[in-house]
Amino acid sequence: MALVASAFAFSWSKWNSDTQDKEKILFQGSETLQDEPLLEEDWSLFLMTKRRSMKLKMTEFDETYSEEHAEGTDFKSNLYHLLMDVSSADAKERIKDTNFEFIDCVQQLLSATKLLTYA
Repeated sequence: MALVASAFAFSWSKWNSDTQDKEKILFQGSETLQDEPLLEEDWSLFLMTKRRSMKLKMTEFDETYSEEHAEGTDFKSNLYHLLMDVSSADAKERIKDTNFEFIDCVQQLLSATKLLTYA
């Protein structure tokens, strides 16, 4: 998450409370290259486990939960490779040019707050 934080915004998902599997984390993500508010349709839903990451077909605002992956996407072993696969050329360039101090700072914040933890 720290590696792509310069080009992506992340948010919680209500679906975490609906899934019975404590080995899964669901969250929203959106490419954000401008300083403009994100719209509902800008957000995608992502599912991560210890072994794989995937973009889901459903959104945060769907009526029922489904783990069907989004069309045109594949499973990846981690979030970085998944987002590099689905991001725009501008986002890839921004991620590539991100200063290592920024990445380290975000990583330290995520580790200190234990924002994402597996059961």
